[in-house]
Amino acid sequence: MYILLLVSALCGFNRSFAQTFTVSPGDTFTYSGTLNSMTDSHEQNGYFVNNSGASNTLYWKVIASNMDSVWQMSFCDPENCYYFTSATTSFPSHHFTADTGSNLLRFGVSPSCSADSGSLVVLAWFSSDSAASVKTLYFYANYTGSCALAIQNVAAPRLSIFPNPVSSNLTIDGLTGFRNVKLTVYDVLGNVAVEKYIAQPSEAATLNTSGLQNGVYFVTVDNDGNRLLTKRIQKLD
Repeated sequence: MYILLLVSALCGFNRSFAQTFTVSPGDTFTYSGTLNSMTDSHEQNGYFVNNSGASNTLYWKVIASNMDSVWQMSFCDPENCYYFTSATTSFPSHHFTADTGSNLLRFGVSPSCSADSGSLVVLAWFSSDSAASVKTLYFYANYTGSCALAIQNVAAPRLSIFPNPVSSNLTIDGLTGFRNVKLTVYDVLGNVAVEKYIAQPSEAATLNTSGLQNGVYFVTVDNDGNRLLTKRIQKLD
């Protein structure tokens, strides 16, 4: 009899205590938009809500992503933001002290001119709570259309960029006849990594990429402010 009462009390405690950890506004976050530039990004805010009346340790872990491999994703809690891609070999995880009330959470994605759709899955739980309190959070993102730095050749079919992948020097060929040329290498977040101006270029120009970290980059060729070419490259040692 006492054992049955004890089991019943513990089960009731777990069911009620599990409700002290909730997610606001809900466990599913969605975004849909049209690409306008390589630096397009979106953040979706929410909250880990601690209704227990006392501080508690909250753990979270990204467990899955099927987003485009060039998309830069992020997940933030009140202490830190973590950045990664679907190609990462180890998804981030963290724990922090969740005060009573609302504690910020944030999903983010930068699609880098790559239209696609996908999802990100995060598990979160209180250290002192029952297993029933584990929350599964979903972030769905969908980008459509193209953008100013889309991966395509425009109005300059004779231009070529090689080698790809590149290690130390990138060659841009076919520049004869152009004036005031700007060559730019962007990282996946749209930051300028390498830039070079040439007033009167010869047939070919080179960019030194030896200082870049391994990864995906975008190279653009502009002539008097007009975009001639954009190409995605891979930097490898």
